[in-house]
Amino acid sequence: DTVRVVTMGDASKEFCAGTHVNNTSAIGVCKIIGEESIGSDSRRISAKTGFAAYQEFANEHQQLETIADALKQKSIKEIDQKVISTMDSYKELQKEAEKMNNQILSLKSNEWIKDQEEINGFHVLIKAIKNLDGKAMKEIAADLKGKDANLIVFFYAINNDKVVFVSGVGKEAIAKKANAGTLVKSAAQICKGNGGGKPDLAQAGGKDASMIQEAIDFVKASIQSL
Repeated sequence: DTVRVVTMGDASKEFCAGTHVNNTSAIGVCKIIGEESIGSDSRRISAKTGFAAYQEFANEHQQLETIADALKQKSIKEIDQKVISTMDSYKELQKEAEKMNNQILSLKSNEWIKDQEEINGFHVLIKAIKNLDGKAMKEIAADLKGKDANLIVFFYAINNDKVVFVSGVGKEAIAKKANAGTLVKSAAQICKGNGGGKPDLAQAGGKDASMIQEAIDFVKASIQSL
């Protein structure tokens, strides 16, 4: 069959793979907007040309002006340095907030440990948690189990009819067959969910918070039967 062949001087001669111009001057402004793999050893570069390229540059300029305005800058000059400085300050604030959060979590763990009870020779702390996410709950559980090797921690938090379970188990309790992963998985399954984790620290979630009491009763019974 007859095919169209495109030649660019001595540099290239190949089958036509798309639209071409007679002269590159017809392209005008060109802005590369993407680059991707289209196969083994093959890359594709995407670009906008002409007025579309101009609009792309204009949109980016508008974005820079919006950023400058948000940072209370009169122009976009050296806006990159201002952004870097702002991000550095933000990171420092994050570190300070994390320190304060750790102090709060430590205080909570020292307060909550007083609520533990003894079940089947284990120190057991089963507690409903409010206003803390799963990560914070795991941090407190990890802190508590590190202070008492015979401790079994089991936290649960209800949010919008869903429930999060977190458990932490000390080394001595693990040696006596207690398993955090098994506890949270069993509780989650009762609440129509799933999850699990390691023997010493685990998290799971349930979809039916109405079954929470049944889940707690099962956890207590499981500890009693160890």
